[in-house]
Amino acid sequence: MNLDITNLILKQEPIIYEGSEYLVTSSYGDGTVDLTNAYGTINVTFAELEEGLEYAS
Repeated sequence: MNLDITNLILKQEPIIYEGSEYLVTSSYGDGTVDLTNAYGTINVTFAELEEGLEYAS
């Protein structure tokens, strides 16, 4: 899967990652992204995101 991380951040539409809904809120030069929901923020690698992603519009 080839994700457009910038587009996910700009659209601010929810994604489903490992069964929970998140917004992609930041990306970093080290190959990680922040996923944020009502319970907090997690930082995952691009590879983890691609592996655990269940839905992205």
